[in-house]
Amino acid sequence: MYMNIHVERGEGGAAQTVHLWDDVDGYLKFPYAEFAYAYRRNEAGEKVSLYGHNVTKIFSWAKNDTTVMESDLPPETRVLTDTYLESDDPSIGHRILFFDIEVDSKNGYPRVETASNELYSIAMYDGITQEYTILAVNNPARQAVNIPEANVIMFDSEEEMLTKFLDLYETIAPTVISGWNSDGFDVPYLYERLKRVFGKHEANRLSPIGIVKYSRSKETYQIAGVSSLDYRWLYKKFTYTEMPNYRLDTIGREELGISKVEYDSTLDVLYETDLEKFLKYNMRDVEILVKLNDKLKLIALVQSICHIGHVPYEEYWYSSRYIDGAILTYLHRKGIIAPNKPEGGDEKYKELKDSDEEGFIGAFVKEVTPGLHSWVYSLDLQSLYPSLIMSLNVSPEAKVGKISNWDMEKHIRKQINEYILTDLAGDDSEKMSPADFAEFMKEGEFSINEFK
Repeated sequence: MYMNIHVERGEGGAAQTVHLWDDVDGYLKFPYAEFAYAYRRNEAGEKVSLYGHNVTKIFSWAKNDTTVMESDLPPETRVLTDTYLESDDPSIGHRILFFDIEVDSKNGYPRVETASNELYSIAMYDGITQEYTILAVNNPARQAVNIPEANVIMFDSEEEMLTKFLDLYETIAPTVISGWNSDGFDVPYLYERLKRVFGKHEANRLSPIGIVKYSRSKETYQIAGVSSLDYRWLYKKFTYTEMPNYRLDTIGREELGISKVEYDSTLDVLYETDLEKFLKYNMRDVEILVKLNDKLKLIALVQSICHIGHVPYEEYWYSSRYIDGAILTYLHRKGIIAPNKPEGGDEKYKELKDSDEEGFIGAFVKEVTPGLHSWVYSLDLQSLYPSLIMSLNVSPEAKVGKISNWDMEKHIRKQINEYILTDLAGDDSEKMSPADFAEFMKEGEFSINEFK
């Protein structure tokens, strides 16, 4: 299965070259041309559209041709659904690198746009060796450091430290990198600082094929061959818990009972006066990330979701992307071709996003009548939708009845001679022999859940 994918675009944004990393075959590079196709209605076609018409594959069509199907697929989805159609299994052998950087802020908060502030240190954790490493520039006092839990390497200059980091990074060859707010700061700042110190060519060593680009639509840096998964965003999306804030210290306390290393004054003062504590502070941030992932396994969750949808891992944030991919995969396994999406959908979504609306309207909201009103109260019910689904029994796993004399152990040992089935209200009941019960369960495609 795929570990990473990058599709290189040419003039006009047209897909040209596919870079694919597979957990068995390794790195693959090939032209996109064989995937640059769509479908058009043709009675002699071997495939069938969702509407029941025969269709055939075409490699050329007009941009405004509304009769074609699947001409609007993202290139990555096209390649991944075609190449891995029969499997939803996550790939194996990933090399996850957790990291955190500390930057000089004596002359003001470091800005990604200029990356003019020097790096003090880089702490990281290699998921394969399960070892912590701290790279640091010695402070003016050149204090000794003793941190047994980590491999600490000291340098006389930032240039030496960054050189060692790039060498170590290429040795680890991560397929996934993660930090806390790493997409918002650590990744872009590190890249821009490397570019400022060494030039773009050296900075692009963050990618195994030397391609790092800024995505305006996603507002993140895309590192070809390496999935950047910001753990702060993973946590906000998949934990469904409202926190007072999403600082790493708060999350560490709430989830793990671990807080960041406390200090007086500023980090710059700590760096100059107590280098060992400063580096422990840097390492603790990475340690919290590692323990969070050990507990929540959110990176594995993202990989599982994205493989079902056959999309790149960074697409986890856009549920429509992996849902579209999952639907397409399902249809293709049945030999069915999907129609294009309605035109204007992306523009409509962009309008909503630009106007600070989070999505499409999903409920009726009554307009407020201005004025002073008596006997007004407001209800905010926790988990309202799931509660309604259970109360009204409208879930896909809806209950159809009860087995009054159910006993799991006796059922497994085939010691129940007669099953007594009742309706949900408990008014009507029916007795079944083990053979009739087995046939009833098979024909109805029912499952049994125990509630205690």
